Amino acid sequence: MAGATAGASNLVLMRYKEIESGITVTNEKGDKEFGKSKAAGKKAIQETAISRFVLPLPVLFFPAVGNFILEKLRLWPKNMKLAKLIELSLCICSLSFALPMSIALFQQQACLTRDQIDEEFRELRLEGEGTEEEPKYVEKFYFNKGL
Repeated sequence: MAGATAGASNLVLMRYKEIESGITVTNEKGDKEFGKSKAAGKKAIQETAISRFVLPLPVLFFPAVGNFILEKLRLWPKNMKLAKLIELSLCICSLSFALPMSIALFQQQACLTRDQIDEEFRELRLEGEGTEEEPKYVEKFYFNKGL
């Protein structure tokens, strides 16, 4: 848990500027920038911190559970070298699954709706759509949350 907390804390300290000044939000294609959003920066940091918090958990628990199960089934070898090889294999397997799993918790390209975005972006209109009386507003704002 200390490692997970340290990783999340490090992330917040290193990317604090994104919370303070925001990150760039675009349309879905990414070809039109609307500006920098603090709400998007905050969401990006939160999702990345959760990913970094989850990352070490399988590495901590999978080898221990695998070891416990093999001992209960009396399949754990008496030979110390073979036992260490199995432990190493369990750790490698857990790392192989933990990193992709933690990164895949949230999409790389994140989205905020008009209700979630900063106040200054809520009145942005879609170009060439709607009328003066009934304007069409930008409903979704996209941003790259980072790793």
